[in-house]
Amino acid sequence: QAQPGPDIAHDPSPDRGLEGRYDSRNPFAEMLRGEREVARIYENAEVLAFVPLDFAAPGHALVIPKRGVRNLLEMRPAEMAEVMRVAQCIARAQVAAFGATGFRLQQNNGTTSNQTVFHAHLHVIPSYPSPSERQRDVPFAERVAIADRLKTKLDCR
Repeated sequence: QAQPGPDIAHDPSPDRGLEGRYDSRNPFAEMLRGEREVARIYENAEVLAFVPLDFAAPGHALVIPKRGVRNLLEMRPAEMAEVMRVAQCIARAQVAAFGATGFRLQQNNGTTSNQTVFHAHLHVIPSYPSPSERQRDVPFAERVAIADRLKTKLDCR
């Protein structure tokens, strides 16, 4: 199992803002290289969708571009379109697999917007009639079970 990367949430580097260089040691880059476990929901040549280590509600997913970009400002329009297309597929699967009654999309850019992993990513967070408690450090097997449940209802043609 891969070792955790640097504590980027507390790194004062200027590259944590909107400008700077891409850090290929970030956890998402490590996932893309196969150096970290990933509870994969969907993947194609441009994007990867997975269940994050910490999540706001059952079925919460992240969609990331495969190209190393830190934030929305660095993404190409085609990458943004593909991330959104896959986010829509994930949202439909959240409704079908988990009974979500709504969902929200969240995308943070820079430290002042609470971005903690500096690889562009879009959260697809399902909502339910009863509030969910945030889950932290969810075991890999549980994340895989969530991903598998979403995959049964996923239609991302």
